Amino acid sequence: MEGREKRALHFLIFVVYLVVSPSPSAGLLRLAGNGSTRCSGRVEIYKSYYNSYSYSYSYRYRYTSWGTVCDDGWDVKDAEVVCRELNCGIALEALGSAYFGQGTGTIMLDDVDCSGSETSLDDCRHRGLRTHDCSHSEDAGVVCSDTLPEPTISLYSNEVTWGQDVRINCSVSDKLSGGTFILQKTSGSFSQTKPSSTSSVTFNLQNVNFDHDGLYQCQYMKISRRFSSSPVGLTVRLQIPSISLTSPGAGLVWGPEGAEITRGYSFVFTCSINSSFSSGRFILFFSDSNILDSKPAVNNAASFSFPVAEYEHQGNYSCVYVTVSTRTLSSTATAPITVIIKFPWMRLVLSAVTVVLLLLLVLLVVFLVLRRRRQTQLGYIHTRMTLTICDEDDDVSDKRYGF
Repeated sequence: MEGREKRALHFLIFVVYLVVSPSPSAGLLRLAGNGSTRCSGRVEIYKSYYNSYSYSYSYRYRYTSWGTVCDDGWDVKDAEVVCRELNCGIALEALGSAYFGQGTGTIMLDDVDCSGSETSLDDCRHRGLRTHDCSHSEDAGVVCSDTLPEPTISLYSNEVTWGQDVRINCSVSDKLSGGTFILQKTSGSFSQTKPSSTSSVTFNLQNVNFDHDGLYQCQYMKISRRFSSSPVGLTVRLQIPSISLTSPGAGLVWGPEGAEITRGYSFVFTCSINSSFSSGRFILFFSDSNILDSKPAVNNAASFSFPVAEYEHQGNYSCVYVTVSTRTLSSTATAPITVIIKFPWMRLVLSAVTVVLLLLLVLLVVFLVLRRRRQTQLGYIHTRMTLTICDEDDDVSDKRYGF
């Protein structure tokens, strides 16, 4: 009787285990061993399994323990599943030959064959729980990236000129090496792919045009998984035009503060650009923001003339080139030229000198005329006196000779 009660009690305990205990395949995962961390070490599984024995009946006893995984067929796809299950990023290495030291207890799995997309080692193919032909000298291990390898993207310049070359760098953590980088625009079909044996790669965009304008994103692909960076913007602008200033009347002097133009003289701004867009226009800006004039480009240049310089022309001048294709495009403004209108002191001095010279000339003429007139008068008096003396001499002679 006592034996039957004992067997009944064992049977009841067994039924309770079956009801409240996890299934034999349920388990936990950890990384352990020499030099292990939360995301690197020897792969160990906590499993439930059963042994049976019989007297007159068969009974199964449930065991739970930590066990290891054999390295037969162990590769980075298997390691990827472990890293994902532990929320440790992606797999960097799949190690064997008890790299982190030999474990103890049961070898739980052998010939593990994962595709890399599974969420748990339980979902991968293997020989069966505790079915193996290994020893602990073949314990498998992993090294995970610890965090998800979100790539970073950097441009050497976010704003470039049409026709320039652009370099875009994509990189991940230095802990990672190897993988494939993909550079894509967030809109459109542009895409470039480069494998790398390091943690970074540089993409070269040559002779950029306005199709390259937009947002770019780096993707890092490893073990068939893709990780994307935040997007960055690339702005493609027209070439900056050039601006020059001349004064046909030689009223221009370049000083430390800018171009000094004498009031009353004419001056001309010339805007030019080396561009393939023949339908563009030049806009002349005054004092940084006011549009002063707009002219179509003829042979990639336009001139803006000012016939008479006045004080209201004083200020900063710059050029912008605008063209319309599928959309309106404008260049960056040129560096400004500062115009300073000067009072025409030289012209005033020259006028004064001219007046003085004319006055002196008039005085000289008057002096010469008066002098000549005086000389003429003196000559007339001298002649009269000579004639008078001659007449008196004639009278004396006539008296002497009795005429």
